[in-house]
Amino acid sequence: MKFFKLKKKRSFSKVIPQNYLFTKIKKKKKRILLNLFYLTLLFLLLGLIFYSLFFLSYFQVKNISFEGMRTVSEDNLRAVFSKYIGEKSLFLKNDNIFVLSSGDLSERMEKSFRRIKKVDIKKDFPDSLKIFIEEFKAAGISCKDSLGQKNIENLKKAECFYFDKDGVVFDSAPLIVSDLLVFLYDKNININDFPDNFYEKKTIDFILKLKKEISEKIDFPVSYFSFLNEYGDVEAVFKTGFKLLLSQEQDPIFQVRAAKDVLENKVKDNPADLDYIDLRIQKRAYYKLKIKDNLSSEEATTTNSLRDDINVN
Repeated sequence: MKFFKLKKKRSFSKVIPQNYLFTKIKKKKKRILLNLFYLTLLFLLLGLIFYSLFFLSYFQVKNISFEGMRTVSEDNLRAVFSKYIGEKSLFLKNDNIFVLSSGDLSERMEKSFRRIKKVDIKKDFPDSLKIFIEEFKAAGISCKDSLGQKNIENLKKAECFYFDKDGVVFDSAPLIVSDLLVFLYDKNININDFPDNFYEKKTIDFILKLKKEISEKIDFPVSYFSFLNEYGDVEAVFKTGFKLLLSQEQDPIFQVRAAKDVLENKVKDNPADLDYIDLRIQKRAYYKLKIKDNLSSEEATTTNSLRDDINVN
């Protein structure tokens, strides 16, 4: 039996002639359109995010709290804040928590109030601010002694200023005397802009330490302090009338101890007879008594020339 192997009939697909250049352009155009679609979608998404962040009320500052004030009122602070957020940075309002500049707002508040030393702002997303106010703390009052009349009654119209422990003069002050503050007469003080680093910190440190030591070691209260010369020598005037002449180059604790020794051992119970104690020379104390009205001319001359010199160890 014969088997015949049938040959499989080949089939051919129909080839459609194509233009190669046309096909390439068509694919490129399709790719461009697709890219444009994605770019458009991206811009729409970015626009939506931008609008959500900067124009929706969700991120507008609605809650604000102030802490740390002692003399500056919250109403005045809020007035400065309201004016600031009503302004624009470029084309966006400052009431948006992303647009609001903590540095600019802090500077605005510091310049608006003489008593403010520093402002710290903390953003609490999405719509809150916490503002911490640090005010200058007065360490003393300095009054301009332009006439050389160191007397409160003669200086009722004097210019007086608050200064802090770092020597910064930060505001004008009433002419008051308080045991809590250092009272200083200074003919050279002249403040145009606040705050002003008018005094060196070491000078104020010296005077504050003097006041503390005098209050602890000497029973007589100080009326005021003043500067004796351009070298910074300090005069402490007591309410009983006598004075201490002191040098910033010497240890204030040692100088006060020396003054106490003179008062206890030389003057004793008659401080009204004392004119001054000069402590500006190291380990030396000079003191001088006042001239009494009822002395004869010879006694007055002797008393006036009395300037005793004692050794201080």
